[in-house]
This record gives sequence, structure tokens and C-alpha cells, in this order.
Amino acid sequence: MESLYTIFNRDLRTKDRSKIKPWLPFLRLFTAAIAKIPSQKVHIYRGLRDDVSQDYSEGKNFVWASATSCTRDINVAHNFFSNSNGGGTLFRIDAYNEKDVSAFSCYKLEAEVLLCPGSKLRVAQKPKLENIGGNSILVIQLQEV
Repeated sequence: MESLYTIFNRDLRTKDRSKIKPWLPFLRLFTAAIAKIPSQKVHIYRGLRDDVSQDYSEGKNFVWASATSCTRDINVAHNFFSNSNGGGTLFRIDAYNEKDVSAFSCYKLEAEVLLCPGSKLRVAQKPKLENIGGNSILVIQLQEV
């Protein structure tokens, strides 16, 4: 059975905008609630098992439509791509509107923070290959705009 988080984010990411309509009341409540958590300007990370660098050229502006789970701990992000056999991606994000949801997360040790749905970002540097924890990982530096 899929989690609420999975279904919600899948529908937010889809190009079929009719999938979002049923979520609008929930999205309004979620946005109002998450706004109560103070924002902080911090460096955060998101790790993916796949190489998605072809979608992130330097200078590109884009929106992450979904609620995006990230972490303040690079070692936690490393766990998300550690089994990728060299095909993973690490996003290093300079965020100013992240929300620390670690107190509400069922993953207490992940230092979880959330980028809200509709976060606007820019690729600050072209993706580069780095050796992290013995793996060749593509690192993409993003800035929240």
C-alpha cells in the first residue's frame, strides 16, 4: 500500500493537472500548517539513486512541484545513493525557506527538512562528478530563489 506522501507527491508532479484538483483542500491546509514552522537559511541535501544530471544544466530555473524531503546531514543523503553503483545524484541546496520537520518525522535520525511544494530553484553550477564515500556521485549545486 502506498503512503499518503507517495500518492500526494506523485499527483503534484504529474503533467495531468486534473490530478491536483482533489488535493487542493489538503494542499491549503498543509501549506497553512507548514507556514507555522519557522524557515531557516541552511545548506541541505537530497540524495537520489539515479543520474538525473541531464535535467539540470547550469543556470536553469525550475520548480519542484512536490513536497521534497531533504536532510541537513550529508551522511543521511549519502544513504540514499550508497547502493547506486556510481549512478547516484546528490543535490546540495542553499535553502532559505526549508522547514525542519524532524520533530514530526518517523525517521528521527534523518534530520529531515522539507522544501514546500512549488519551491523555486536554480542550478548554481554545472553538475560535477565527486568521490563521496567511495562512490562516484554527480553533485548538483542548487539555490532556492
